[in-house]
Amino acid sequence: PGRRKNPLAGLAGEEPSQPAAAASSVGDTARVVALPPGAAGPSPGAPASKPSLPGTKRLGDALDELMTENPVVARVNGSEILWADVMNSARDLPDRYQSQVEVIFPALLDRLIDLELLSTAARADGLDDEAEVRRRVRDFESQLLRELYLQRLLADRLSTNRLRQRYDRIAAEVTARHEVRARHIQLETREEAIWVINQLNEGANFAWLAKQNSTSASAERGGDLGYFDPSRMPAGFSEAAYALAEGTYSQDPVETAFGWHVIELIDRRSNDMPSFFQLRDQLREDLAKEIVAEIVGRLRGEADLQIFPDEPDLAPKAAEDDTESMPGITN
Repeated sequence: PGRRKNPLAGLAGEEPSQPAAAASSVGDTARVVALPPGAAGPSPGAPASKPSLPGTKRLGDALDELMTENPVVARVNGSEILWADVMNSARDLPDRYQSQVEVIFPALLDRLIDLELLSTAARADGLDDEAEVRRRVRDFESQLLRELYLQRLLADRLSTNRLRQRYDRIAAEVTARHEVRARHIQLETREEAIWVINQLNEGANFAWLAKQNSTSASAERGGDLGYFDPSRMPAGFSEAAYALAEGTYSQDPVETAFGWHVIELIDRRSNDMPSFFQLRDQLREDLAKEIVAEIVGRLRGEADLQIFPDEPDLAPKAAEDDTESMPGITN
C-alpha cells in the first residue's frame, strides 16, 4: 500500500514533508515503518521554519487531536501500535523530553517495535505457556487490579472538601494546644511548698528560691522548664500551669508523682500552623492511608478467611513501660 501521511506534517507552520522511514532488524526480521510527522526533526542545513500559514495548526492543538483520533503509527507482523501507545510510553521520561515529543517520537516508536518483536519471538518459543511465566503474569494482573481498584475508590473520597475539613480539625487542635513557658519549684512535702508560696508573697525572687530549694534538675536554671504543651507534663501540673495568668504563680501547692510544686507562668505562645496548601500532599497521603485501612478492614470482615495453623501464636509481646520522666521534673 502507499505511504501513510505523517500525523505531524504541516504543524507549527512547517510545510508537509515526506514521511520519514526507519529500518532495523531483530534476527532475520526487517521492518520499515512510517513515522509520525516531522518526528525525525530538521535535517542538517535545512532552512529555518517558515511563519505559520493559513490553515496550519498549533502543535499542541494537533497533538490533542491525535490523542483523540489515536491513529495506527506502525504494524509489526500484523500487530498494530497506536499513537497513544507511543505517547504513554513517554510518561516516565523527564519533563524536558516529554516537552519535545515531536523530536523523540521516532525513538519511542522504534523502542516499542523492538519490544513487540521480542514479545512475539518469546511467544513463538512457547514461553507464554511456561508455569513460571503464567504465575508472574497472574501476579502482575493482581497488582494492576489492586492499584486500579484503590485508585477509583480513592478518587471519589479524596475530595478537596474532605481534605479541607481534615485540615480545619487539625488546625483547631494545634491552636487549642498552644505552648506555655513556666518555672517551678519542686519540693518533697506540702508544708515546704506552702512555705515557698509565703516567701513569694513577701517578695522573694522565684528563680532564687528555685535554685535554693527545688529538688528538680531544673533548679540550676531557676526552675525554668522552657516551652511545653500539655502532653509533655503530668495532667495536674499542666492544668495548674495553663490556668495561670502570665507573671503569676500558683497560690496552692500542686501535687504530682514527682512531689509538690509551686509554678510560675512566664509566657504563652501559639504553635505555628502551616497553610492548607503546604500540608495538602501530606493530608492526602494520611487520609488515603486511613481510607485504605478501612477498605481492607471491611474486606477482611466480609471474607471467609482461614489462617494456618488455626491458633498461631502471632500476637506481639506487650512492650514494657519505658516512659521517660518529664523534662525538668524528676524523682
